Order: sequence, then C-alpha cells, then structure tokens
Amino acid sequence: MFCTKLKDLKISGECPFSMVVGKEEPPEFEGCDAVNVVPVSKEVQGSRLPRRKISKGKVNLHSLGESIRMLVFPELEKLQNAWTRVSKQQREMSCPVSSSEVTHKALDNAEQLSDIMRNFSLKTGIPMDALKISLGLEVFRDCYEEDGHILRVVGGALHDFLNSFNVLLKQSTPPTPEAKRYLQQASILCLDKDPGLLTVYFFNPLPSTELFFSGIIQAAACLLYCSRVEVRMDVGAKDSGALQANDQPHL
Repeated sequence: MFCTKLKDLKISGECPFSMVVGKEEPPEFEGCDAVNVVPVSKEVQGSRLPRRKISKGKVNLHSLGESIRMLVFPELEKLQNAWTRVSKQQREMSCPVSSSEVTHKALDNAEQLSDIMRNFSLKTGIPMDALKISLGLEVFRDCYEEDGHILRVVGGALHDFLNSFNVLLKQSTPPTPEAKRYLQQASILCLDKDPGLLTVYFFNPLPSTELFFSGIIQAAACLLYCSRVEVRMDVGAKDSGALQANDQPHL
C-alpha cells in the first residue's frame, strides 16, 4: 500500500486545456505546475506502440475499464518508452550525465526500472518524487491520446474519478493471469477529509504503480478537471496495511 496527499491549488481564469479538449488534440502538460518536475517531452509519436482501435462513438463499461486498466497497469514496454522520453528530456537540458544505457536497454521487470530511476536521480540530483510525477505525466499522455474521449466521462470531479477505478477495473480484460491477480487485489480509496486536501490510498498495487501514479493524479486533475494539485507521498503509509492518520509524516 502507498498513500498520497493532494493539496488543491485554487486558480482562476479559463481552463488552459479547454481548446485542446474541444479540438481532440494531444494534451500538453506544461501548465501543470510542480516543484522540480522534469518537463514533459514534446517528442513526436514515432516510437509509440500501435494504438488500440476503439470507436469514439462507443463508450461502455468494458471500454471504460480497459482505459483505466491501461492507465493504472500500463504494459512494461509502454512504461519504458515513457521513461525514455523523460530521461531524454533531461539530456536535452544539458544534464551532465549520460543516460543512454538506461533508455535503450530492454527491461525485464518493474524493479529494474525502479533501480534505473533511483540511479538517475542520484546522478542528476533530481528528486525521485519529481521523476515519478514526470513519468506519470507521460503515461497519462499516452493513455489520453488513445482514450481521451473515454477518460473525460469518468467522474465529475477528481475524487470521483479516482474512486471509480475499483468498479471499472473489474470490467476490464487483463492480458495475463498475473495481471488479473494484481487487478483483483488492487484497491484505490480517495478521501476528502479536510478542505482542499484529498488523501489517496492505493492498496496492493503492482510494483511499477508507485513509480508513476502520483503523476497520473496530477495529470488527471490538470487536464480533466482544470485543477492544479500538489501530490505528496505519505512515507508512513507505504508499507502499512492500515489507513494512515493525517499526522503521519509525508514528503
């Protein structure tokens, strides 16, 4: 289990993504402010995996479930491609570290990606939490480019969006028995205990989920609900099976 806390940042004015949504164009996340977050790359989709073909006129429970599954449990290859874009963006910013070895080597499991991100953080000085948010932004962008019309009908607010995951995931079709097992065990709970603060608990996630889920939350708030949120991991909740009190330390 891990836990994140979201602080709603009040903003005024027209949603910066209203024109993007209206024209069905790929999203840009530069408007999603976060401290020390690596900018999202603007790389053209030359190396993207083939998109799933879903009619934009057909949105049912299964298509909703599949979209959420691909968002929360992305394929390892897609996750690696997203990380490649994050690390490439950092190299383009003249970072004094060569990361070619971590962007071209195929990954066998999520633990390898975690080690790569941790080493990258040590070499560049970029906080691990910032890399997780940046990775999540890229993962969300991949999913939104395929299923933006579906994601926009899930929930009327951010906490509704997150709390709908449990029901919708059960409507999906996991590709492997292992994925099905993880999907059946995973559970997400979003509580609005205090004004302007949401606490999100993720029980029994995939090992890879913690590497990007904070960025998923931030991107969803920014693009789907025109809100800006700060996402902070709750250290005390990471290895605990119980709900954590608000006075638990968090980053």
